[in-house]
Amino acid sequence: MGNRKSKKTPEEIGRTKDLGNVDCIYQAYTDQWWPPVKNCEDWAGAGDNEAIRYLGICVSKGCIRGRVYTEKNGWLPYITFRSEYDIADTENGVLGDGSPIQAVQLYYITPNGYAYKKAVYCVSDMNHEIFYPIQNDDEMDAVQDGYAGIKGVAVDKFQAWVE
Repeated sequence: MGNRKSKKTPEEIGRTKDLGNVDCIYQAYTDQWWPPVKNCEDWAGAGDNEAIRYLGICVSKGCIRGRVYTEKNGWLPYITFRSEYDIADTENGVLGDGSPIQAVQLYYITPNGYAYKKAVYCVSDMNHEIFYPIQNDDEMDAVQDGYAGIKGVAVDKFQAWVE
């Protein structure tokens, strides 16, 4: 059969540069703001059956767009973050509305000219110690719903990175 080169889509043409490592920094509020976490060095939230109510997230390169599904208001509007978030601004500086977060949806926006990267993330709910399967961006397939979490069940741990 020989070697076949996969054809690039029009969106991928010109995206040849390697962006290198992208750090994802995030922080959760349950009954207090927990320390920031980088990539998958740990997780955000206490893992003590206290629901995450706000989530701050940013990346070292490019942008990350996110939204959360909350007990009070369902899906909240998307917010895009670059290299910082603001825990003092609960309207536009972090994700959430103060009620328990039940699902998270992220999408990594790769800078122009660079090969695509994805936000990779997962959550654990208050009823389980293990994390749900990993979610890539907002992809949907046999094991990915386009978001991490289950509507109707509060999240108490969150983990994210970019690859």
